[in-house]
Amino acid sequence: AAELASQHEAGLAHTAALRYYVEGARGALGHFAPLEAIDLTSHALILLDRCPEGPERLELEFALVSVRAMACSQQFGLVSTEGDIAYRRALELCEILPLTPDRAQVLGGLAWMYYSRADYDNSLQVSLRMKSLSRAHDDAVLDVAACCLLGAINRMRRNYIEARGHLERGLTLCKALGDKIPAAAFVAERDRGAAQRADA
Repeated sequence: AAELASQHEAGLAHTAALRYYVEGARGALGHFAPLEAIDLTSHALILLDRCPEGPERLELEFALVSVRAMACSQQFGLVSTEGDIAYRRALELCEILPLTPDRAQVLGGLAWMYYSRADYDNSLQVSLRMKSLSRAHDDAVLDVAACCLLGAINRMRRNYIEARGHLERGLTLCKALGDKIPAAAFVAERDRGAAQRADA
């Protein structure tokens, strides 16, 4: 995908190039190469000004910054400045574009960033927004992400019964989903092998 992106860029087909840069960055992230994803998105974001303004350009920017945010969180940490900048821009774009369940996944990274900074009020606000969206769209993956956050936040606030309720619901949903949970839905991918060994 990165090679196709560079070919389109050389041909001045910048919009097509950006689509392939997004694909390349997602592929890098899926192969545990966050630094490569950061490099690809850094270059691709420079090309945005060469694309005509409009919804398609905003969609491409959101795709780039959402992948970049997760990559920065993995490479530099959840409280990194790089991740913060990318997540905040993604949130700005979420206010402009229709907030679909797939797009709402970026809210999870933002909520975990707040949580890591002990900013539980903002983390809770974003998590409740995710929960509301998961119900509105009947999206189990988004519900799992919200349950994890709400369980962690309530545990830190010593609301143990409420925390347990959220975590148990999340576990039930995970079991039902099995391997259908996309890795991109979460800032940190679980070690499936380790989980299977623990179950054994």
